[in-house]
Amino acid sequence: MATSLKTKFGITKGDMVIICSPNLIESVLMILALTRLGAVHYVVRDYYRSQNLATNINDLKPKLIVASTTHLKDGDKVHKVTDLMRAALILVD
Repeated sequence: MATSLKTKFGITKGDMVIICSPNLIESVLMILALTRLGAVHYVVRDYYRSQNLATNINDLKPKLIVASTTHLKDGDKVHKVTDLMRAALILVD
């Protein structure tokens, strides 16, 4: 995963990456890969409001944003993380 981040996305030491995902094993693997590259990660939970997420994106100026697409919330409701990301990106300066 670290090799893909470096070759496909150009992530190197000191780059900022935002991860927007629930607590999944994939999130942990992403964090480990970023740490291996020396990149800085910031984890955003999927229950953030789009305005708050847009503020974080403006402040942190990430090189890459990694987000899950959907997941089950409260055991049975489908929560679309991509909708949150789209709404936040519209608000970014």
